[in-house]
Amino acid sequence: MATEEDILLFDNFDDGNLNGWTIESGNWQVNNGNLAGSSSGKALGGRINTGNSEWDNYRIELDINGFLGIDQGVGFRYGENGSYEINLRYGKGIHNTPQIILWKIDGNGQTLLKEIKPFSLANNKWYHLIIEVSNENIKAWIDNTPIFDFTDTGTNIKKGTITLSYWTGIFGGAYMKFDNIKVSALAPSHPPRLPVIFIPGIGGSEMKASQDIFWSSDDGHGGTYSHAYGGEEKIWVNQDEAVKLGNDDYFDILRLKADGVTSEAALVLTGELTSFGYSDIDPFFTEMGYDKGTNFFVFPYDWRKDVRTTKDDLDALIENARQKSGQPQVNLVVHSMGGLVARYYISDAQKASKVNKLIELGVPHLGATSATKTLMYGSALQKNVFGIFPIGVPASEVKDVSRNNPALFQLLPSNQYYNFYTNLDKNLPYPLKDDQDIDNNNLTGTLNFDQTKNLLSNLNYNMSVFNFGEQFHNSLDSILNQTNGTKVYGIVGTAQPTLGQINETWWITWPINLFPKRDEIFINGDGTVPLYSASLKNDNLDISGATKIYYVEQNHGNLVSTNGTAMQTVKAILNDDNDLPVEVKDQKFILEGEQISLDDGELDLYDDQNRHCGLNEKGEIEENIPDVICTTSGNTKHAFVKKKAAKVKVKATRKKKAVSSKTTNIKKRTYREDRISKTAIYKDIAIDEKGGIEFDLDPSSDISPPLTIYPDSAQPESEIIIPTSEIQGGNAFDQSSPTTSIQISGTKDSSGIYTNPVTITLTGNDTESGILRIEYSLDNGQTVKIYSEPFIISAPGKTTIQIKAVDKSGNEEIPQTIIIEIAVPASPTPTPSPTPASTGTSSGNNNSSSGTTQETNQSNNPTSVLTASTSKESEPTFEVNKRVLGINFENPARISDQINVTNILGEQKKLSTKKKTINPASQILGGLLMVSGGIITLAFLGLITTIFQGKKLFFKRRLPFVKPFPQKM
Repeated sequence: MATEEDILLFDNFDDGNLNGWTIESGNWQVNNGNLAGSSSGKALGGRINTGNSEWDNYRIELDINGFLGIDQGVGFRYGENGSYEINLRYGKGIHNTPQIILWKIDGNGQTLLKEIKPFSLANNKWYHLIIEVSNENIKAWIDNTPIFDFTDTGTNIKKGTITLSYWTGIFGGAYMKFDNIKVSALAPSHPPRLPVIFIPGIGGSEMKASQDIFWSSDDGHGGTYSHAYGGEEKIWVNQDEAVKLGNDDYFDILRLKADGVTSEAALVLTGELTSFGYSDIDPFFTEMGYDKGTNFFVFPYDWRKDVRTTKDDLDALIENARQKSGQPQVNLVVHSMGGLVARYYISDAQKASKVNKLIELGVPHLGATSATKTLMYGSALQKNVFGIFPIGVPASEVKDVSRNNPALFQLLPSNQYYNFYTNLDKNLPYPLKDDQDIDNNNLTGTLNFDQTKNLLSNLNYNMSVFNFGEQFHNSLDSILNQTNGTKVYGIVGTAQPTLGQINETWWITWPINLFPKRDEIFINGDGTVPLYSASLKNDNLDISGATKIYYVEQNHGNLVSTNGTAMQTVKAILNDDNDLPVEVKDQKFILEGEQISLDDGELDLYDDQNRHCGLNEKGEIEENIPDVICTTSGNTKHAFVKKKAAKVKVKATRKKKAVSSKTTNIKKRTYREDRISKTAIYKDIAIDEKGGIEFDLDPSSDISPPLTIYPDSAQPESEIIIPTSEIQGGNAFDQSSPTTSIQISGTKDSSGIYTNPVTITLTGNDTESGILRIEYSLDNGQTVKIYSEPFIISAPGKTTIQIKAVDKSGNEEIPQTIIIEIAVPASPTPTPSPTPASTGTSSGNNNSSSGTTQETNQSNNPTSVLTASTSKESEPTFEVNKRVLGINFENPARISDQINVTNILGEQKKLSTKKKTINPASQILGGLLMVSGGIITLAFLGLITTIFQGKKLFFKRRLPFVKPFPQKM
């Protein structure tokens, strides 16, 4: 507040004159001891000014009374560049609603900055108005009630006089009164004692060409990209290039060579932070009273390279800040990967002595699963890599540019990460689950740190650069609880759906096709950085040391938003005033909401204002609904609707489907208390390119909604379906595939061929959510039946049976195939007698019964039939879609026939593999059970590549054989 000595002007008009005031228009006079403006003649309003044109930061106090008229105004910084003005409108004439408005008047005209409408105002009543203008900030109170607190970032209206005004228009007279006007200078904000250095995260520093560059190189997708870059041309981020459609090969010039050190082109830093994500930083610290270049600095760095290479440059900036400020220490404020830069710096005790406070915002100390996704698949920058860049760089380009960047490898989950996310609790999952065996090493399931490292090596990632990341964390993670005297404050974003696990699995359709499918599991965090990677503490482990942790409910990018809780916490820490925002907590906020996943289709969400979450027409993710996020993972689309979000309309289509199946699946996971508490599946929804699915989702409700299915979206006909299955409690998060035990009962002759009908008994096994159903087919998947009781095969010759179990969480068994050979009888019309069948048991669900069913190659039980996704005529061969699996069985009854399994794994599969021990449980294709000549063998056809020459079979990897299934004779 201003003191008495700071008073620039005071006038209570007791002297009866207007000395020092300049009438610009209208009728002004002193009447009864106050200043009055009134309508006169044809004038519609009036204005009067006073003060000094050099006044900049000041406080105005006055009493105002709108005795008669429409509008009464108090303006400030009235000068050649414009002015600001607060208008009180009394609800007369065309402005028939009482209101208060903050205006900006400059060369662009009159701009409304803020308004309160309605606001209780009355004619012929005195009000006390206070206005403070300081730098870019404007605050106002009326009768001690705050009305405005507005920051006009970048304004050029920085000084000027005060001005009073009235307006009546054509609606009658005006008589506005003003009194007790006092203007006081605001004392300049004293700069904090220690200078501040802000360090941004990955991608937060601008880069430009240091000279003219002609670039011509492999574009990463089968062609060559050529472009001439001018000297000083800003490359990162060139928004004009980023928003163009296509592959954005313009940014290829950012690549590093395979050594992870050398740039492929001569690029340098511009010295500025990117405007995408960090535009609030300069005005935030300026408003606090810092002077950039004197006691406030930013530290741009080459965010592609090894974090450890920043140490000397940061030390030089700290020395410069100490010299210019005359202070012995600095305070560091850091965001995201900038925290790794700072942590490495203070790990040196001598360097740490120069740092008083380190304030962290969303720092991935132990890495993040989102970095794994960026490295392996790319993360489109229209959604962002690390939460801050809403620009249009596609995932393929991000992956291409990042492949040799040590900094990205240093953001991968470190070995220490796995001590917090142990996978012992499924809701604390390992980052990667490889049920496909994408690296062809016969190891499937969740992968620990070493197994993930081996996977990246097997997939030919740059392991020399990987070693930069491993070395960095090996040297730093063990001493994160030791800060060498620096006071550390961690501001941690929570209650945001954050990628916790990527699951490479299969979507299996009939006829048997295995389509690669990528599932995603969310955990608590800031939407980018998992909670415990940022906080370094949970209920079982704490390596945070003396760090003071503040939890906020903000996402990663918004942690650096000026008016957000996190940055207001930064202000309180720097000011040592303990005036923390009320939204800050000393315990985490919990994650709650609904995750929707759709196989092979488009997923779009809309709120009641028609705001959208999903892919736009350019194929870019847009997230315009508060508290709703959308992601893509291969052909699978995911959305997460937080519990506190409003209801949304969910729409699914398959206009751009990638696979041939005429069905799709939807899975809804409910998250409560940071855990998956319920899973509902909608299995095998029959919909093709013409159709659509719609349902309303209330995230506050645990009830799974019914879906409305439109076979043809252009027609009104529809049907309603309910969940196929729902699982709650401890087994709601089930990722384990079920299995099927097969029992064959029949009599064989001396050659081992069955002489009479054979009874098949199937038993499903699932120890978690339980068996939903067992599906089987006798005609290569054209007709699919649901198993309910043992069935009999009586047809002479060979019968192929394909079998697959599905559990109540939607997990599917890799299909098994068995071939039954029954002797051709001498009589052309045999009449075999059925053999009684025994029953089996099912862990989790019993799919056996005491009856039997006579089976032929056509279904005789329509109620138990699933319609397969093909109309192909029945053939005597078992054929799998070569486009997906590259598998072709010319005759599955003869192992000596050709078996060719190649390119199963799509984008991640290597062309060659090392010979390793086979783990039968990890094989990709369930099995081939051959019953011929008295020999029963289960052959797991996994990741096997064979070459057929003549009638001999040569294996690049030995085909393993396991113990045969038991059978009854």
